Amino acid sequence: MSARTSCRASWSACSTAIRHLRSDEPARGYYEDAYDLTALAEQVLVPLGTGRLTVRSALCDFPADEPRHTTERVGRDAVVVFECTFIQREELRGLWDLVLHLEVSPDIALERVARRDAAASGGEAAAIRAHARRYSPAWGLYEAEQDPRRSRRRRDRPGRPAASLRPSW
Repeated sequence: MSARTSCRASWSACSTAIRHLRSDEPARGYYEDAYDLTALAEQVLVPLGTGRLTVRSALCDFPADEPRHTTERVGRDAVVVFECTFIQREELRGLWDLVLHLEVSPDIALERVARRDAAASGGEAAAIRAHARRYSPAWGLYEAEQDPRRSRRRRDRPGRPAASLRPSW
């Protein structure tokens, strides 16, 4: 029987001020400052890749906008799944065993944003405006600079099987 580990983590930069440093360039600011990729690499991905079983599970308590210093112990045979935007940035690219890039149409993404972010944004219209001003253009920067569709690579590590997955849809 294989162990299952569930680890809900937040790797957002832990300060609204940091996440919004570039108010004159909201898309660039979100793309560059929303996540602390260095901390994610150093405190989770590298330790997992070298066999450590205890890793930091969160950097920030996002609703409280305060640092969070929690750790999780994962099983030796655990599969750790990250769901996150910008996960294939160059800073992290060599640290993944497998990446599955999923896409939805812009219309479906907008519907989901309106539902998901309405309460926190002050209504659906505000959520859609924020998406149009900040989040969608940030995704465009990511696609242009990182080309996440091309990152279907195998990563071989001693003692671990290599994996490659190319969806056919």
